[in-house]
Amino acid sequence: HRLHGTSILLDASTLLRLPASTYATSCTIFHRTYHRLSLRKHCVWSVAMGCVLLASKVEEEPRSIHSIILTFAHIYRRRRLRVGDDISKFHYGAADAEADNCALLNDLEKENVVRSVKPMSMLGPVYAEWKDALFDIENVILQTLGFTLYWIPDSHPHKFILYFVRVLEIDNKEVAQKAWDYCNDSCRIDLCVRYEPEIMACVAILMAFSC
Repeated sequence: HRLHGTSILLDASTLLRLPASTYATSCTIFHRTYHRLSLRKHCVWSVAMGCVLLASKVEEEPRSIHSIILTFAHIYRRRRLRVGDDISKFHYGAADAEADNCALLNDLEKENVVRSVKPMSMLGPVYAEWKDALFDIENVILQTLGFTLYWIPDSHPHKFILYFVRVLEIDNKEVAQKAWDYCNDSCRIDLCVRYEPEIMACVAILMAFSC
């Protein structure tokens, strides 16, 4: 569920053109939320949508409710159709798509299906349901995390990478880039909850030197 949720966050951040720091913040909110809430009780899609909304506010990269809802609806349709997936190799269960039906279409036909769907009307009942779900989960996340999110942007290991590289006088840009990439990958799992960002940055640099 965590990998599934963070992959949704990555797709949403890309489509909404959010900076990498905002994606990292949304992942931190996501992991910290699910360390206190049950994965079975709260839908991954709803929580991911709420995390993007809150991260965009915290990072001062606001996106409209309308654009967030339409983006997640678009991602959901693509996931249901398994666009770009090899259905014979990857199985995500009935929650993602009816694989047998999707196997009848090629990727181009799937893309045409996605494009043919009209955006939800802001006055329709489906849009109202998505909007209510977004506001409800936003309140749940805020209550769960004690309404304190201001510190998260300064707690990413990426910021320590640049500082440590200068202090250690590392001139090899490839090493710094690898360490940065490791920090990006760490967003996919809950390391941000288990370890301090300084430790994660040190380990990323060590791994970059080891490769």
